[in-house]
Amino acid sequence: MKKDTGFRRILFAVNASEHSAAAVPVVAAIAAASHATVRVLHVWSPDDARLGRHEEVAGALEESELVDSVVDKLRAAGVAADEESAAAMSDQVATLIRERADSFDADLIAIGNRGLSELHNILVPSRTQQVLAHADRPVLAVRHTGRRVRVHTIDDFGRSSGIDHRFRRVVLALDGDSDHACAVHACIDIARPAASEVDVIHFGARDDPQIRAVVTGLATYGLKATWQRADDDKHPADEIIGAVSRAGADLLIIGARQAGAWSLFVGDVTHRVLESCPCPVIVAPLPSQAKGPCTELDSREPSHSVRSKRTDS
Repeated sequence: MKKDTGFRRILFAVNASEHSAAAVPVVAAIAAASHATVRVLHVWSPDDARLGRHEEVAGALEESELVDSVVDKLRAAGVAADEESAAAMSDQVATLIRERADSFDADLIAIGNRGLSELHNILVPSRTQQVLAHADRPVLAVRHTGRRVRVHTIDDFGRSSGIDHRFRRVVLALDGDSDHACAVHACIDIARPAASEVDVIHFGARDDPQIRAVVTGLATYGLKATWQRADDDKHPADEIIGAVSRAGADLLIIGARQAGAWSLFVGDVTHRVLESCPCPVIVAPLPSQAKGPCTELDSREPSHSVRSKRTDS
């Protein structure tokens, strides 16, 4: 397992949408808890008007004001932030974001999520879906839902005001056939600095060695999780969103899934979660695709007990 916890360098890709605006306090909260540095990136796509992305065209006309405003808000919350702007055709934006994440050595990419339907994502993939397809590190997707998020602001004298937003409860969703290492590490990076409570919903068998490894990994960092077994009769996305809603979670963490052409038509879990989840979502990469090594989890039994809300049927 890793020695350090928390995200250290966050690349925050912004535009003029309400979803991007909603992501600002979330990024601020993550960065403040981990003492991370944030680079605010705005990418202008000259062909977006043809695709109907009017909000990004309007945002590009005030690019300087947009980026400056985001940086100012992050700094007002006590977060170290700088800025960068670039131009790319719409089909190259995700590639450019990944390149900038590499050059910045970011360990988290943050982006506003439009929450488009699966059919729309098939015809014209959203920025979030494009970024996820190229991502080799965790991606934070924030959709504007009307929920207000505020963080402490720090004045020149070091005094704070406002409401401190913490990720008090995090839901970690685990499927039954993937390597969970990257998702677990992302959970630790969020939950330990913020002293969050963790709820785990899993789709595997109770005696699955991978599940035991997750328990051990979380316990190694002092995180005691509440567990529940998913209902096999329901769609996984509905089960995950239900778990988030019941917990009143501030953040959901899921692992990336290998999606073939058929899964796009039957309904990919990640698409449905991003479309409907009431809280921000972090999608962790598959270990085989991760930029940095996702250390294999130890499957030995942990010393901490595990609380369960629901037993396997």
